[in-house]
Amino acid sequence: MRFHFFAAATLPLPESLPILQTMGTKRSLQLVALGIVAAFLLPTLLAGQVPRRLKRCLPYPTLSDEMCDLTGQNCNEPEVPRPRVFIDSVKFAGGDSLPPAVRHRVLGSLKSSELAPGPFSEDWLRELEEMGPRRALRETGYFHANVAAEGQVKNGDAISQHVELSLHIEEGPRYHLDSIQFRSASTSLVFPFEILRAQIALRDGAIFDVSKIREGLESLWRFYSAHGYIDCTPEPQTEIDEDSGSISLIIILDQQKQYRIGKVEVWGPDHAKEKLLQSKWKTGAIFSARRLDAFINDNKTILPADATREDAVVLRNVREGTVDLKFDFRVCPQAQP
Repeated sequence: MRFHFFAAATLPLPESLPILQTMGTKRSLQLVALGIVAAFLLPTLLAGQVPRRLKRCLPYPTLSDEMCDLTGQNCNEPEVPRPRVFIDSVKFAGGDSLPPAVRHRVLGSLKSSELAPGPFSEDWLRELEEMGPRRALRETGYFHANVAAEGQVKNGDAISQHVELSLHIEEGPRYHLDSIQFRSASTSLVFPFEILRAQIALRDGAIFDVSKIREGLESLWRFYSAHGYIDCTPEPQTEIDEDSGSISLIIILDQQKQYRIGKVEVWGPDHAKEKLLQSKWKTGAIFSARRLDAFINDNKTILPADATREDAVVLRNVREGTVDLKFDFRVCPQAQP
């Protein structure tokens, strides 16, 4: 039998930029305030957009802020407190072949109330099943395990609810990892088997642990993206041998193309530092997503204290296989007396 479970990772992209607006009776105030920041923001104003870190410099709200005020839409609503669910008791139905250590792990998976925030409901039970007991079983070799949770609230209020829980478990057979193979979706593999295999911390013959496979897929993507293959996607497939109780894992790697650095632009925090920061990137060099993530930490001494990864915009040119980088580290201008 063959099963598919998919994992993909993508390089994070910046938020869409809000549109600068001048509306209603605020116009006179805005014109006065623009006297302070006009030169600083002029290129941005002409483009009609405000970079994320400069939004706070504006003396008036953006269009999205005003739409929130007028319509109540696109607002960041404060989170409504929800009652915390406490599991007072758990009864097992089925799961007779589970070793004591696995049963203990299933019980332990129910301890975190963050698995399924309250209030108690059918949706709460379904989320608890998936994130707690079912995950615990699939991490201990029970790849086909199924869990159905039932429960009822014994007492509670708006702050807390106390629940009695029953778990109906069909654990199925326990599997071990037979082997791992890597195949390319198109061209030959860029890296040798030994390097790819080292990304997955699950040895042949070990109990099949879905969490380690998931972590291995993430490690494969990080490894490829560190070498410029930022669009690489690993797709795992499983082949199960019921007679031996083993699973062979085949990872299909859609490697895509290798990206190199195109143009690099840096704005702020001042002209001298712009040149220094820009010099740290070489046009034509292999683009490393890992290096991009480390760039902020490596340059904290010359960057604004609030600089984050979100201050970088990554623009792919798929046809050319290049990545343009735009860094915006500008700070709000100070009003002159």
